[in-house]
Amino acid sequence: MGGWQGIGDRLRSDRRWQVGAIVVGLVLLGLALWPREPGPTGDGAPLRKPAAGPRPEVLGFFENGWSPVFGDSFPSVRRRPDLIDTISPFWYSIRSDGSLDPLEVRDEVLDFARRHGIAVVPLVNLLQSGGNEAGFLVDPAARQRAVAALVEEVRRRGYDGINVDFELLPPEAEPLMSRFVRELDAALPRDKRLDISAFPKVDVDPSVHGGHNWQVFGRHADRVILMAYDRHYLGSAPGPVSPGPWVEANIRELIRSGVPRRAILLGVGAYGYDWPAGAGPGNEANSTPIPLWQARRILERHRITPERDSRSGNPHFTYTGEAGQREVWYLDERVLAERIAMVREHGLGGIAIWRLGYEDDPFWNTIERAFGSRPSR
Repeated sequence: MGGWQGIGDRLRSDRRWQVGAIVVGLVLLGLALWPREPGPTGDGAPLRKPAAGPRPEVLGFFENGWSPVFGDSFPSVRRRPDLIDTISPFWYSIRSDGSLDPLEVRDEVLDFARRHGIAVVPLVNLLQSGGNEAGFLVDPAARQRAVAALVEEVRRRGYDGINVDFELLPPEAEPLMSRFVRELDAALPRDKRLDISAFPKVDVDPSVHGGHNWQVFGRHADRVILMAYDRHYLGSAPGPVSPGPWVEANIRELIRSGVPRRAILLGVGAYGYDWPAGAGPGNEANSTPIPLWQARRILERHRITPERDSRSGNPHFTYTGEAGQREVWYLDERVLAERIAMVREHGLGGIAIWRLGYEDDPFWNTIERAFGSRPSR
């Protein structure tokens, strides 16, 4: 789940989520006065379901797939179930009235995960083909309807929890977003976890991250997933997707906000972007996301050796394709190894991969060398 129209651009380019930047225009005058909850006192803040054991958690975002390039995540789960602790499938959205809109929920995925001891924590967002549904936050009845629907779905399907991924909410929406988090936390059974996907804040415009209150997340979420990517994105000029110093600064800021270290999962990418070479901002129509395996295929086809930017640590290359000269920046297993080192240095809970199906064997080999296979459940 950088720039930070970045995540919105990624989702706009992906599948059915054709959505503009989310703007909550229904915020009431009194929202700015909503009391903000203080953060936790430190890393000892209680979690409903703490990350267990010394091995860091490996969470994979999961999509059903919609094209040969942006394919199904399930083959990755079947191939390496020994390395994956949790999957977070993109299976639900919330409508404007607070009702739940399920996408294609797949029983074969649930059955496989249960047989192999993989936790299933579906992701719920505000994105539908109809566009912005953020207005449900304003209506207390709609909020309660959403909370009740999520809790019932978790119970009915036996999920291990829910992942809240509400993106591009402006600062005026923060009191309502925080209230929704508190209400959902209170309603979920104690043995079910609440994950929240959070935008970076360092060097990111408040119009992108302003709806996210890290202190509230730290008090109420069992996992806070730092989406440490998309510093450059479809709508920007070409550049590094996840610069190391920027990621490090955001980790430190998230810890300073009071989120317990072991509750933090560091978002790691297995993808990049393919832009027109030398393009400026505003080239979304001529740019595309690119999975790691596809970037590798282009390198092999054109017999190119990528360069690595010394400042960001991200690899990049140029090539000539059907659309002319192209510039690609992407994230590979070496960047992954650097992020794993950050997880260890800061004592974080683990990593969250965007997304399963984008990675390749060297990516998995890096995880296996670093973490080993997970204990059987």
